[in-house]
Amino acid sequence: MCALLFLIWITDAATVYSFMIGVGAAPEAGQVLRFHALTGVMGAVLAFIVFCISAFSVPLLFDRRANLVEAVTASVKAVFANFGAMLVWGLGLAVAVSATILCPPLLLLSLPCLAFASDLIYLEIFPPDQGLPDTSSLVQDCHGR
Repeated sequence: MCALLFLIWITDAATVYSFMIGVGAAPEAGQVLRFHALTGVMGAVLAFIVFCISAFSVPLLFDRRANLVEAVTASVKAVFANFGAMLVWGLGLAVAVSATILCPPLLLLSLPCLAFASDLIYLEIFPPDQGLPDTSSLVQDCHGR
């Protein structure tokens, strides 16, 4: 699903490029800025969708605590139930990975730290002693704290 959304973003960006900049003379600065703004917004929306889908569904599937539909549903509900914290966490992940990509040896340090922190967040939201997540009451439980 995440790969499909990536392909959608790439094809949308190519389509927008062909309409906004096209083939021919060198593009004007305004055209390039509008192109980057539009594709940046498209990319951010699709990245948020991918984050909602995969934030907790991957660990739930890996731990065999849910099937695919239950895991994706629980992940999306958990992200929206903790929207502020998950938005900050997603932006933090994006900034940290983007910054360390500029110096690849730092990935050896940052990726394990980010993975460990993500696992702690997963275990906080879906404690292991509670069995399968109950997606029907997840939103109410998180707001009731």
